[in-house]
Amino acid sequence: MPRKINVEARQAVNELQNPSILDQVSRIIANVDDADRVIASLEAWQASLNPKTYEKIEPWNQEMMAAHAVYHAQETAIRPVRDRFEHMKRRIAKEQTTEELVELTRLAIEWGQVVLRAADGRLQFWRRYQRAYNLEGIKGHIIVVQNHLSAAEKAVESACKSYQSIYVKEGLRLGVIGPSVFR
Repeated sequence: MPRKINVEARQAVNELQNPSILDQVSRIIANVDDADRVIASLEAWQASLNPKTYEKIEPWNQEMMAAHAVYHAQETAIRPVRDRFEHMKRRIAKEQTTEELVELTRLAIEWGQVVLRAADGRLQFWRRYQRAYNLEGIKGHIIVVQNHLSAAEKAVESACKSYQSIYVKEGLRLGVIGPSVFR
């Protein structure tokens, strides 16, 4: 007798495929790799600076202040998305439906994307206005971007874990995979 497949679960799994969660994860990983290269080049530039002759731009013009406000707004957007992800993760910690795992996966991807936008905004500002900060400020900028990239990697790991859980859960339920897979 054929098994009945939960229609909502099937729809939830199908939704993950458009665009594929793996494509989204791959894009985040590629963006993290790109940002790492930009950081390396900016670190090399920063290391080449002479502290005795380096001067930051003062005062900032309107364009710089506007660009600064944009990347700070992008950073402000991180916390609500991360908080929604963490809340959902805690709420479904013991038992999850497929639909909840799909939502957790989506939230993890959204978190990763928001963090990357903030990192990119900060890097774009820095590339355009390299002398906007003093030498200590430059070091701080590097640390913040690296923290953003670490958060993006954590979001990707969470998305992959949730994504795997969906297929394991549905595979076990449908009898496609059995307990021997876990030995």
